[in-house]
Amino acid sequence: MKKTIASLPMYLTPETAGDHRLFWSQIRDCLADVDVEAPETLSDREFDTLTPALDALFFTQICGMPFRMGLHERVTLIATPDYGVAGCPPGYYRSAMVVQACDHRQNFDDFDGAVLAYNSERSQSGFSSPLSLASDRGIRFRRLLPTGSHLRSARMVASGIADIAAIDAVSLDCMTVIRKEGFSKDLRIIDWTEPVPGLPFVTGASVDPAPLRRAVRQAIARLPASTRCRLRLYGIVDIPASAYFDVRDPA
Repeated sequence: MKKTIASLPMYLTPETAGDHRLFWSQIRDCLADVDVEAPETLSDREFDTLTPALDALFFTQICGMPFRMGLHERVTLIATPDYGVAGCPPGYYRSAMVVQACDHRQNFDDFDGAVLAYNSERSQSGFSSPLSLASDRGIRFRRLLPTGSHLRSARMVASGIADIAAIDAVSLDCMTVIRKEGFSKDLRIIDWTEPVPGLPFVTGASVDPAPLRRAVRQAIARLPASTRCRLRLYGIVDIPASAYFDVRDPA
């Protein structure tokens, strides 16, 4: 089956859509230099283990949690982007535990019995990582409130609907620096989750990842400094699949 679908759905915002398109055009140009045909335009869709379109997948970025929980059997790992997240090895990331700026509780341990807002049960940064941290600290949340996105989770906390949320560092940076969300002033970071491998670039199960890996590395180097800055993109890292499998799920 011809591979016709490419997407860069993670960290995509209206403000960075043009940067994502430029990044993809550079990847395509680098692939064309070695006679590898790639989809001309990006799709905005995300993929999971039940998506039939995975058979047509040429390039996308996914969360590490669904990758280790079965998606690795249907895709091929290309490489992991490095977003230069503070406190993490290259290619790794972590989540900020955010609460209302006016909340009187000063430590994560004080949030036993609190309401956690989370983006998705298939999210490493918003669901698995904070529940693992809570388990390590002996904390049990009174309620888990699904929101559908990190942005909505942050808004739920800022408005007082939820007590706490885990927002991955790159998403939080996008909210505060790129989007300049006004509610961000009503949040403060109370703790951090443990670093884990970042969101990998993957291709279809039958695709050779080597040309794609080279093209992505070359494309990043060709991007204007301003584009790399907005995308928070410093390069790629060859993190093995085994590192994703080693990330533990919450008890």
